[in-house]
Amino acid sequence: MLAAVNRIKYRGENTNTTGGLKVARLKVFDPNYEQRPNVDRIIVLITDGVPTYDSDKLHDEVVAIKRMGIRIVGLGVTNKVCSKTASIIAASIVHSKLDYCNSLYYNLPKSQINRLQQIQNCLAHTVVKALKSSHITLILRSLH
Repeated sequence: MLAAVNRIKYRGENTNTTGGLKVARLKVFDPNYEQRPNVDRIIVLITDGVPTYDSDKLHDEVVAIKRMGIRIVGLGVTNKVCSKTASIIAASIVHSKLDYCNSLYYNLPKSQINRLQQIQNCLAHTVVKALKSSHITLILRSLH
């Protein structure tokens, strides 16, 4: 996969993250096309920065994709990926895993709940680019 990504020519133009996700949802994962059974449905999203088209619709597109049971793996290729875009994509990945069958968490040992909380905290620190020593409560509040 890395070899294929390395062959992509970077044109340094606009970033249509919402449009790319919409094409993947409507064309690649079109229910009218035969899908291979027992294969994970994953979109690898490669972005170079701030979405320049329909950025206000990005959240809704991610939600529509999640409802179809498709997982998004985000890959930022520059240091210009904005916090808002990273937040939407990263949160969709982690929350889809944490929220999936969350009723199964009932009666889990506290040690397991703590591990899940650590994952959520790590994501929050990463999204807001906070120091590890930053107070997590304030970070989590800022993301809601």
